[in-house]
Amino acid sequence: KIYSCFLFERVSTVMVLPVAVACAVMVINPLFWNAVSRFEYRTRSVSKMCGGPKRGVTLLAMGILSLNCLRTYVFHAFVDSDSSLEPLLYDVPLEKARDGLAYVLYAAGTLLVVSSSYRLGFFCSFMGDYFGILLDEKVTGFPFNVCNNPMYWGSVMIYLGMTLQAASSVGLLLTAFIALSYWIAIKFEEPFTAAIYRQRQ
Repeated sequence: KIYSCFLFERVSTVMVLPVAVACAVMVINPLFWNAVSRFEYRTRSVSKMCGGPKRGVTLLAMGILSLNCLRTYVFHAFVDSDSSLEPLLYDVPLEKARDGLAYVLYAAGTLLVVSSSYRLGFFCSFMGDYFGILLDEKVTGFPFNVCNNPMYWGSVMIYLGMTLQAASSVGLLLTAFIALSYWIAIKFEEPFTAAIYRQRQ
């Protein structure tokens, strides 16, 4: 009996620990870019090290994209090996509806991410404001007239689409952590960015 309890605890730990690590990977990117961007804004150290603000933003962008690739890889690794929600969607109509919604989320999320990147341009898509690279005026056209922070919420929609298509309960948890990390990032970024543009005026 004691051995059985010990074995159960070991299995639970082995299963929970990797998911906890995956959750940490989901949230590390917004923490990274906010920490680096604020450090740059206060010290200009990244720009000095790289030989200019545009090179500094490019280096930051490389870090952000690398962490994003890691996040997506870890997300796929967990979601593709988990279909625990499949028994709830065994009916053909439900399965088709799930797949249809997943594709809609893919398409809408990708549209929001790509169009917002186009509107902001490369440098301002990667925290260029903190490096002194400012837009001439606030972007109010699509997709920013649909929702605030479309790049973030579009990304969440893409991950949610992956989760639905795989019928993964772990995917729902990881997507929730991604959404939470973006929500927290927005709470820090919006007032700080607004203050940067007020100082310019």
